[in-house]
Amino acid sequence: MSEQLHRVLEAFAEDVGTRVRGGAAPYTPAQLEDAFRMAADSEMDGIVTIARVRHRAPSGKNQPTTMHAGDLAGVLLKLSDERHGDRLRVCLFFTDDEMAGYLDNPDNGLNRLFDLREGQPYLLPERFIADRPASFRSQVRHRFADVRVVGLLKKDLGAGYHLRVWEVLPVKGDAGPDESDHASRLSAPRQESPTRNAAPNGHSPKPDVPQDWHELLSAAQRMAIEPERNADGSVRHFQPQQDYEKRDEIDLNAYGKGSFCRFRVPAEINHAGVYLIVTNERLAYIGECQDFAQRFNAGYGQISPKNCYKGGQETNCRINQLILKCAESGWSIDIHFIETADPADRFALESAYIAAFSPAWNRTR
Repeated sequence: MSEQLHRVLEAFAEDVGTRVRGGAAPYTPAQLEDAFRMAADSEMDGIVTIARVRHRAPSGKNQPTTMHAGDLAGVLLKLSDERHGDRLRVCLFFTDDEMAGYLDNPDNGLNRLFDLREGQPYLLPERFIADRPASFRSQVRHRFADVRVVGLLKKDLGAGYHLRVWEVLPVKGDAGPDESDHASRLSAPRQESPTRNAAPNGHSPKPDVPQDWHELLSAAQRMAIEPERNADGSVRHFQPQQDYEKRDEIDLNAYGKGSFCRFRVPAEINHAGVYLIVTNERLAYIGECQDFAQRFNAGYGQISPKNCYKGGQETNCRINQLILKCAESGWSIDIHFIETADPADRFALESAYIAAFSPAWNRTR
């Protein structure tokens, strides 16, 4: 990062932090953009900024956190649009502890974006956006696409507030991220794309997909899933819904009712990759993960109370209940994990495998 930009961001963060620690009312988007412009003064011309502010309204009439997350994704997509030309694109994000907790939760898939430090690149894939709950997608209001960002500022301000600033890299059609100098003025020296072995146009090469999904298993780690059982051998049922402190304020999501099971995978398998769920020797589901053990042990395998309600991870609930039904039917349940050499490759592999093999559970939304 240039020394000039570093000074601007430090002045901006100091101004915002002083205001909220002094007990002033939280920012509006317009006020946040004005604070950034005042810090930048005339030193940095040609910057496109879009601000988003999320904090609980005193009236208590607040949109669900998942809708705010969808709106944030929409802002990143809007900034990546080629219509901004050679201007620099900056997203300013000011939020409270509640929204920060949502974004920092690995179950919600945005923790890497929220935790980006200065100069760190990140890819928010189109596939991720398209697979979010309807409440998330409804707020995007932009054509889905891959979004590449670089962290500029990560600051926890105190008083229950947090500030993030990201550079959004421009994408022009099929040409991939713009590689001209203007995109690196904010984040110089420029970071390389997080995807290795990229094709000449900036995208990952198309993955090789076998004719039969069984061919994938030779490169996979296999583990049997066995849910917890009672003394009589029956599968133990859990109802985490009743433990959610806001259960009287928020409705259950489409898959949040009923019982769930619990199961675990080995904690040491904490790598990024693609996984296949196979029931009774039939391919049921394909997914991707940043951390395999985290994805199952704190996601599919143990449903948190919050995820049963609107704004939570419906997919976790849906997959867990399907596994519960299989276990109670006496079916075998296996997970096959394929680690990817480059963590970013998992998105392309997941999409290619789902398109080729059409697993039954992936088609059920």
